[in-house]
Amino acid sequence: MTQQYYTERLLPLYIKEIQRQRIYYNRDGILQEDNYPLHGTRSQDGKARRLKESNWINILLHPAQSPDLNPIEGI
Repeated sequence: MTQQYYTERLLPLYIKEIQRQRIYYNRDGILQEDNYPLHGTRSQDGKARRLKESNWINILLHPAQSPDLNPIEGI
């Protein structure tokens, strides 16, 4: 997966769901991501980071590839 694919195909789905929570449930969602570079967490000017910041997405970061914090890593 590339940052372009993540930014164009996956991230808009997450943003849409977080915005839906803001409207219907009057609460803000948090997007949990590991520190994988394509999520835009390492560069200050990446496409993914800009998209999240422009949509006021709160992010919960944790260490990359950490199976104790991210159960999907073991799969």
